[in-house]
Amino acid sequence: MILPLLTAKDEFKDEQYEKIDLWSFTSASKLEEAVNIGGEIFFDHHNPHSGIDKLESLRYLGLSYMDSEQFYGKAKWQKKYSEIGRQAFLPINTMESIFREIQPAALITTNSPRAERAAQMVASEICTPGVIFTDLFSGVPYYKMASTYINFLNREAFKCINRLKLVDQKHSRPTFFGNPLFIRIFDALNFDNELCRSSLHRRKVLHIDSHSYLDCISRKSIFRSTEETVSEVNLLREAFEKLGLELVWRPHPAQATDELIERIERVDVSIDFSQIEDLDPRSYRFVVGRNSTALIELLLRGASLIQIDPHTHSDMPLVKMGVASGKLITSTKKIEMFEIEETSFDERVADALNLHPENLIKLQHFLRKGLFVEA
Repeated sequence: MILPLLTAKDEFKDEQYEKIDLWSFTSASKLEEAVNIGGEIFFDHHNPHSGIDKLESLRYLGLSYMDSEQFYGKAKWQKKYSEIGRQAFLPINTMESIFREIQPAALITTNSPRAERAAQMVASEICTPGVIFTDLFSGVPYYKMASTYINFLNREAFKCINRLKLVDQKHSRPTFFGNPLFIRIFDALNFDNELCRSSLHRRKVLHIDSHSYLDCISRKSIFRSTEETVSEVNLLREAFEKLGLELVWRPHPAQATDELIERIERVDVSIDFSQIEDLDPRSYRFVVGRNSTALIELLLRGASLIQIDPHTHSDMPLVKMGVASGKLITSTKKIEMFEIEETSFDERVADALNLHPENLIKLQHFLRKGLFVEA
């Protein structure tokens, strides 16, 4: 049974998955009240480029606000909300209703601080075992993770996140099974090095864009406007043109609005709408991006990566780990290249990111048995 992000619910089209949402077990009267409250904060928090239906956004915002105010008390909630906005949402009551109804045997979540955190708190209260899959190398600064197990991409990720004091080690056990997102590309690790070398003769650069990202210096999520996105794409186009290379823009699905696409076409940049799994990164001289998980998939399939502003992306330190070919600093508009040893590059990427096929077997065993039985 899956409670997906509103932006991801259409990804679960297979009938073997039963989908629910935060308002599946909420009374009509409470939903009506939630829509009214959501309307009061809608324009502060709704991202018009997210593709989320307005009514669903109103329900989510309203329920989260109501539950959080009841959990914290009005005065404390107002203080939290004024400091960090929607990041403080904690829909405890709604999550309790869901747990009472479906009575799950176990909980699997990410380390997102809102609905997922509420689910973890409810699971802990009623002794339901759980596992948190962390997002790469960082987390939310005011949210200390606690679960039966917390899975990390690798030990470097554990050290980074633990250094930030984001783990309740007293009540949680660490595991290191990589990121299940990458399971689908384990078979792609043995790519053709000769074909990879042929990318040196390609004259195109693929830009893997995202509609938002975490700035690890300010610890704030950056949601870019259409103007900001076009400005960055134009900057990249000009930077690579100086190297005699042509930029191809690949938008995040949440970015693919008619307005933005039209604006990008006006700056004379080609657009590729392919699914990540259908892209062949070896047909490009470089792949450029910030901290999208798609970059790791493309790295494993032979991409030569240039990371944008790596100093702001400690949640994905690709340059530091030596798996990026260079970096591009937007403030100076300069590209700095590195010498990357080509031999066994796929193995070095797999080692650096703990993405080994045997982890798939360990992960499957863990989710079947380890989640429920103490070692």
